[in-house]
Amino acid sequence: MKSRLFIGALAAWFAGLHAASAAPTVKPVGETAEIELGDRALFRPYEDSYLLLHRMKNNGWAGDDERALRAHYSFHYVFIGNGRRDVSLSYTGEFDFYMGSRPSDPVVNRISNPALHVRWAASDFDFMKTALPTDHFDLGLEHESDGQTIEVTSAREVESAQRAYSGHDRPYFDQVSRGSNFFSFAAVLSEQATGWPVAIHARARAYLGQNTAVTWGPLAGSGVRLSDYDRLCVRIGKQVGSMGSIEVRWTVGDSGFKTDSFGLGWQGPRHWPLPLYVRVNHGPLNTLSNYTQRQDSVGIGLRFAAF
Repeated sequence: MKSRLFIGALAAWFAGLHAASAAPTVKPVGETAEIELGDRALFRPYEDSYLLLHRMKNNGWAGDDERALRAHYSFHYVFIGNGRRDVSLSYTGEFDFYMGSRPSDPVVNRISNPALHVRWAASDFDFMKTALPTDHFDLGLEHESDGQTIEVTSAREVESAQRAYSGHDRPYFDQVSRGSNFFSFAAVLSEQATGWPVAIHARARAYLGQNTAVTWGPLAGSGVRLSDYDRLCVRIGKQVGSMGSIEVRWTVGDSGFKTDSFGLGWQGPRHWPLPLYVRVNHGPLNTLSNYTQRQDSVGIGLRFAAF
């Protein structure tokens, strides 16, 4: 099953890149011509797509994770729209390929995130200063899961999970099933839209259901859920001329600063022949299957599309 997932994910990855490179320039915000189904320009990058040589450190529990190639891909298809407002289907996925450093058969799926979105151009709102088609607000209905199979609910499963936790068996927790359904509200705004010297991407979640209970370790039976760690994510980006661009990411949940996480990113200048990208994560949420565990990480590779 994971082999088919790996092949499908790679196919989606390259299809998204090809579509992005073949697509013509985005129509102006004021364009009123209706979109036609099948228009290749409407199959577009959605959020980040990157490929990184990646390493995690499981702080306070187990040692460093083995080196992995982490692929994160995101695209969407707009099937209703007129250039100012549109309705689209998106898919965001993520997997780790361990390249012989440990068994992964051949990959460990991290995220599967299909969603339905309704978007409005920011210029529809009088208080916004932008006329750029990339500035928008987004209302989504989303499902997010890790595609894994182990449900830690029965007494025997809870015992196995506790034994794996006590034995620092990191690969076991890559197989724990996680899933949630939620509404999302996002704003993607450039410097021109806000009048501030940075670009902003903010997203909030209103959960409809969560399969994220923890039944092992010190948090067993505490009632902790994914919403305690991931309610609001804010990303702030800035072009720094010949130095490329930098980005700061902060994610906070219902438990506040006790469970928040931070990220840093740097991308090389646009005129470089390769889109070099460095990404650092500090805190939990680095893997959905073991979202409560602090996993500091660093990765270096290529980013093909960004928010």
